Amino acid sequence: MVVLSPGLAATLVDLGASDSIVGRHAYDMALDPSVPICGDQSGVDYEKLLTLRPTHVLLEWGERPLPERLVSLADDRGWELVNYRLRTLDELIDTSDDLARRFAPDQPPPSARFAEALRREPGLESLGPVLLLASVDPPSVVGPGSFHHDILVRLGGIPAIGDEHPMAAMWIELDAEDVLTLDPGAIVLIRPRPGTSSGADPATPARKPGPGELGAIGRLPIRAVELQRLGVIEQPLALTPSTAMIDLANELRATLGAWADGAGR
Repeated sequence: MVVLSPGLAATLVDLGASDSIVGRHAYDMALDPSVPICGDQSGVDYEKLLTLRPTHVLLEWGERPLPERLVSLADDRGWELVNYRLRTLDELIDTSDDLARRFAPDQPPPSARFAEALRREPGLESLGPVLLLASVDPPSVVGPGSFHHDILVRLGGIPAIGDEHPMAAMWIELDAEDVLTLDPGAIVLIRPRPGTSSGADPATPARKPGPGELGAIGRLPIRAVELQRLGVIEQPLALTPSTAMIDLANELRATLGAWADGAGR
């Protein structure tokens, strides 16, 4: 199969199905670099596809119609095109189970592992609003509609920007004044770093940020800074919609749980 989605490829690697993948997305981070690149969201390398002769082409193409040439070639060559959506946590879980059913039938459905990782953690409301950052310059939040936001809510945390907030969106750029107004009780920066372990120990909280790592946010007079409830999750696939979110959920629970224990939950 050719997998034109980093998230789908990461899940298939986790399921032990990587040997069936003959082509990958240009920004793939999970497969062996020797697997040929066959395109990205901007276009498909049709010549490469014709050379590889896949049985399946898996995509995460969004709301756009699939490229006409790709559909035509698939009809002519007998390729099965499967287009997945990976925006929300439920879509991610359903897709993971479908991939397991199709390509790793000997593996249990990942939804069972998701259910365990996403179990509610009592007492997280004691932390107050939690800000999930994906960058610090400018401060950018993964908000309502994103799978990271969904994970926080499932765990029992209170998002700093909820569904009803006037700034609510999947990706929100803030400035220092916005963060000051939100006054979060905890901040977690999700900053993937290649080479770090992707199998987070569920009992290990996120590391503390280094000096200046949070930029201007780390100097604001807000509760998260004053109470030092600041963490950095740096799993390499921490922003990739895949079963890697199981490890992220475990690390986020450990982090928030440790802070809640310190708050006397």
